[in-house]
Order: sequence, then structure tokens, then C-alpha cells
Amino acid sequence: MLRRLLQFIPQQGLEYPPVTALVQPAVGDFHLQPHQRILPLERGFNFRGIGGYPAGEGLTVRPELIFRSAQLAHLSDADLAQIRALAPQLVIDLRSDQEVTTGPCQLAQEPDTRYLHRPISNGGNPLRQLHAVVLRRDRLPQVMYEGYT
Repeated sequence: MLRRLLQFIPQQGLEYPPVTALVQPAVGDFHLQPHQRILPLERGFNFRGIGGYPAGEGLTVRPELIFRSAQLAHLSDADLAQIRALAPQLVIDLRSDQEVTTGPCQLAQEPDTRYLHRPISNGGNPLRQLHAVVLRRDRLPQVMYEGYT
């Protein structure tokens, strides 16, 4: 999962830690419940840490290093203060061009945060896009492999 996310980050010129700095050995059955991961924001939606999630090869994502959110476009001042306290270094916006135009990421202009827009959708119907990939016989083995790794 983590390696697939990192494919959206250009490798040249970045001085971010290697993937190995973002993971740690899995310890027992450590697992946070979804409600324990969520940062309670006034106007942000589903902002949560992904620490503790499996990262493959017996590793888990280190806590409080990587967060995800449905959107960062309509945050209150209090929301921004909470997120700034986490000192994010990088925001990767996976929304379509149209979604970014409609609701720009409020963290995109933060002086100590690098913002990258790497849409994973072209803004079309996601279900139709999924079917177009999954229903192609020549792609099915690759889709299955990527879905399970």
C-alpha cells in the first residue's frame, strides 16, 4: 500500500526520508480502531493517521507520520491550527483537476509544506473507469496482483 502511494511522488530532487523511515516492525496485533485514528476537525472530513496499517514484509506504517483526508478545501481556522501542529512536510492531492479547481487545498500555500497534485482519476465516472480496467482480460492478472500486494 505505502509503496503504491509513493509512486505519485517524483523521486528526483526530493529530500524526504526513504520508505524504510516510514515503517517499523509489526508488534503483536497492534491495530487502532478507525475512531482512534481520526483527527476531529470542524469542517475537515475523514482526516486520519494511517499509522499501524500493514506495510508488507512484516512492517507497519509508523504512527503520526502519514495522514489521509477526503478533502482539505473548506477547513476552519481551528482545523488549520490542528493540522499545522502536526507539521506536515508533504501534501499529495489525489483528487481530479475538476475537484481541485472547485475546492483548492488550503495547505497548498503553506510555507513549510510541499504540495503535489497527482490525480488518480481524470474526473470521469470512477465506476466506469474501474470496469474499463478490470474487465479487460489482458489486464486481469495485473489487477489481481496489485489488489493483493
